[in-house]
Amino acid sequence: MLRNHPVVLAQFATHFVNGQHEASQRGLAEVRTTLSEFVEPDIAEAAAQAWLEQGARLARTRRAIALLDEALRGRVFVPKL
Repeated sequence: MLRNHPVVLAQFATHFVNGQHEASQRGLAEVRTTLSEFVEPDIAEAAAQAWLEQGARLARTRRAIALLDEALRGRVFVPKL
């Protein structure tokens, strides 16, 4: 039933991706302090890099969803020259 209502699906996607993005930011903030006594520094740094990459991917996805949501709600996009 909801697949016939793309604005509702876009809102679901917005909340879902926002939650993932917030979690990745928390993970990045904690990774070095919580793992430092359990793994080597290069492993903690690799984990931090993975969080950074995930955060960047989610930021791009958030932007794409926001543009889609705006278009579904009637915003007209004007090409820039």
